[in-house]
Amino acid sequence: MATKKKAVYEYKKKRPKAIVHVKTKEQEAFKCLWRTGVITKNQLEQYFDLKGQRLLNMEYSGFLEIKNDIVVLSNKGIQYCQENLQMKYRYYSSGTKYNHDLKQTQAYLRLPKHIQDTWKTEGELRAEAEASPLFERFRDDIQETFGGRFKPTPDAAIYSEKAGGYVAFECVTKNYTEQDVQMKHAFADTFLNGIITYRV
Repeated sequence: MATKKKAVYEYKKKRPKAIVHVKTKEQEAFKCLWRTGVITKNQLEQYFDLKGQRLLNMEYSGFLEIKNDIVVLSNKGIQYCQENLQMKYRYYSSGTKYNHDLKQTQAYLRLPKHIQDTWKTEGELRAEAEASPLFERFRDDIQETFGGRFKPTPDAAIYSEKAGGYVAFECVTKNYTEQDVQMKHAFADTFLNGIITYRV
């Protein structure tokens, strides 16, 4: 009889607990989410050993939000990145962009950590470009060339020793037009040291 009670106890679902301490690997997962917007459960487990009850505790504590197989930062996770990791210019993902952004995450995870840490988001690149004295002329030229369209900022940029500076990084999906790609190249030629396109 005692054995039966023990079995029932072992299979009883654990209640989630509040996270008190965020581990170093989990901080790296937060940085990834800040920079690319979205990640899968499998990627969290494979690259950051974040899974199972610990992942549920992260959601319970307000750090992460789980949407089926997809995981994004929640409010407390965003606040943690700002206050404890000094992160700025978060990349904003949404349901309509998940396919593109997951490809971007995949590419990010394949980079060595020292290159990941040089990652600049689209928002940071836009802010830097707008602060440049070249920006107004660049904007006018792009709008004139592409019939008023102006979406030139690449997904991200990473530092390249070979290029001697930052190079743009763009995840090119089948939804991209040739004009889209040309605008990204124009941005990279003006404000950066080249571009890497990751076609998926």
